Amino acid sequence: MTAQTDTTLTYLWDTTSDSDGVHIWEAVAWDRAGGASVSPALLVKVKNHADVTPDIHPPVVVWVAPEAGSVVRGSVALRFQAIDDNEVDAIKVYLNGALAFEMAGHEALDYEVEWNTEEREDGLYSIDLQAQDASGNTGVSAGLVVTVANHPPDTTPPDVWWESPDGGATLRDTVMLRVWVYDESGVDSVHLLKDGALVASLPPRLRGGARGGEYEATYLWNTLADSDGVHIWEAVAWDKSGGVGVSPALLVRVDNNQLPPEGDHTPPVIVWLLPEPGDTLEGTVDLRFNVLDDDRVDSVKVYVVGASSKTWSFSSDQFQYDALWVTSDGSDGNYIVEVRAWDRSGNMGLSDLITFQVWNNRPRVIWVPDDYETIQGAVNASRNGDTVRVREGIYYEMSSLK
Repeated sequence: MTAQTDTTLTYLWDTTSDSDGVHIWEAVAWDRAGGASVSPALLVKVKNHADVTPDIHPPVVVWVAPEAGSVVRGSVALRFQAIDDNEVDAIKVYLNGALAFEMAGHEALDYEVEWNTEEREDGLYSIDLQAQDASGNTGVSAGLVVTVANHPPDTTPPDVWWESPDGGATLRDTVMLRVWVYDESGVDSVHLLKDGALVASLPPRLRGGARGGEYEATYLWNTLADSDGVHIWEAVAWDKSGGVGVSPALLVRVDNNQLPPEGDHTPPVIVWLLPEPGDTLEGTVDLRFNVLDDDRVDSVKVYVVGASSKTWSFSSDQFQYDALWVTSDGSDGNYIVEVRAWDRSGNMGLSDLITFQVWNNRPRVIWVPDDYETIQGAVNASRNGDTVRVREGIYYEMSSLK
């Protein structure tokens, strides 16, 4: 065996020293670090002598693609090689033991068949090959196991939103509640809850003319059967895979009597919207929440208590409130946010205590020249705890002569 400068290796094989028939060659190479690599199998036929004995050797069948253990979808090319002492007569392909494809043999070594996996259910499949020669000898391949995954499991819950009425609306008489639901795998059911109690279980309807996955559910609410004041609605939807989606809270006011309440002792209702409790915040953050009262909201205050304190006051009778919090004005640390709202009768409503962590001064990695063209520029922009990394290159820094 002679090694060439381009790492090509050659070997002179005297086939007369071996028996007639099919032989399988493999090449294994080691690098200087001890790593090994194996070539694909090379199938060849030796025939130095005329046939004088009956053919008792079956064909040899070897898989080429796909790889064992792979995940397949759509149309897949099943590629393999089959060779015999004389000639391959027929090929059969089995999926999980059932005949799936059948073809005639030919003189060429390579075979290929297209398998449309979308015609099969998702799951594991064992693929076996059988090759038969003209003498009736049958050769069987090693089993190839693959996973068909055209329809991966649905792990995304439905999106649920209120289409009507608007949050904060004042309602009277009979009102149509309309819920919009989106889920690609299909929606199974929708439940409506009022003030935490189940009111209705509704069958979803595919929206006419809408793209697939859009559904709606409607409910006719007779507000006359409920007390005047604030009511909170929620919609809960289940998809066909068991995923659950919950709508934002819908706050509405029922006012069928249309008279100021006598002896009002009911405080405003406060629902926090964003950011999510427990989030880590930085920069400018929008604090958003809803406030609604049986009668009228007189004033609202937002308290931020922590490494620094801040208070916002609102007096307009709106429904959704926003306060912009510049977290960089204070130091990093844990903060507690609370909302308080008063109605014109002096009743005070309290939100839950919402906790956040502010972290504006987290360590950064600054790259030169990605973030700054010069090393000095990166150093000047860095803060305590930052890391400055410099990519290979030549940098021309500014210097001052004294």
